[in-house]
Amino acid sequence: MKGLLRNINFWAALVLSLLPLVFSEGIFRILCLAAIYSIASLGMSLLLGYAGQISLGQAAFLGIGAYTTAILTTRFNWPMFLAFLAAIAVCSLVAFIVGKPVLKTKGYFLALATLGFGEIFYVFVSRTDPVIGGLYGVGGVPYFAIAGYEFSSYVQIYYLNWGILMGLIIYSQNIVNSRAGRAFRAISTDEMAASAVGIDVASFKLKIFIISGAYSGIAGSLLATYLSTAQPHGYGVQLSIFIVLAVIVGGMGNLWGTIAATVILTWLKDEQLSQYQEYSTLIYGIILILILIFVPEGLGSIGQKFTQSGKLKRLTGNIKLLFKVGES
Repeated sequence: MKGLLRNINFWAALVLSLLPLVFSEGIFRILCLAAIYSIASLGMSLLLGYAGQISLGQAAFLGIGAYTTAILTTRFNWPMFLAFLAAIAVCSLVAFIVGKPVLKTKGYFLALATLGFGEIFYVFVSRTDPVIGGLYGVGGVPYFAIAGYEFSSYVQIYYLNWGILMGLIIYSQNIVNSRAGRAFRAISTDEMAASAVGIDVASFKLKIFIISGAYSGIAGSLLATYLSTAQPHGYGVQLSIFIVLAVIVGGMGNLWGTIAATVILTWLKDEQLSQYQEYSTLIYGIILILILIFVPEGLGSIGQKFTQSGKLKRLTGNIKLLFKVGES
């Protein structure tokens, strides 16, 4: 029980499961979208925060996942769950094909190369009319469904998206704490030193790039079912910047900090700043500067300071005391 009470995953799952009992359905529109973007940000956190590899083409992987799901379900009448799995497979394959040559570059060159990949995807889907629909995209995407059960209401989609996100967080934590996670951190620190101690740098960089692409494919597939459409304007460079910003604001190498930052940025993007979309890049830049000035280690560092201050220990002690009182 003591270990469980100190487990952030337990508290997060408990709070998330109880939210529909407290709030009205309206708030879950943003939370559904935040969970989708958080899945993509989680993959970027592994790629950038742990392996030190920046990508400005993650929006393209979301688009590939969205278009794969949309085309297979609307044009070829595939079951939704199979189209979802196909989206993950296609994104993983594309990440492998793109990552092989692109990951030979570093730093700004890698960022520019992935940015070019994102722009190529955008031009391709916006100018290919017969199957992909051009600028109008592919509409009529059905809701996510498993074994005939359809997730159609905001609360149902909320549980689906956050359930998938929680599973991916646990999986990501296992990666981070494994031998591969230590290799990623070594590569992020110094690639030459990592290679000198026997780490296959090229192989590990490609693996994390594929995992990140697969995460974005999951997010893109869920986004297509949530919006019932896949359109090119939703997968431009601004979305890639948004994902990178979420990782930096949340804290490099902090998974839950990235999730918290993504939720906040999604709320700002779709609620508070929706009428200023043309200034979104400027606004994100200002947010980034403020974070780097006042919280240079990201929002996740605030939670770490809380847990290390002894307040969490006292809180868990009080909860344990309540359990004992209840048992007596």
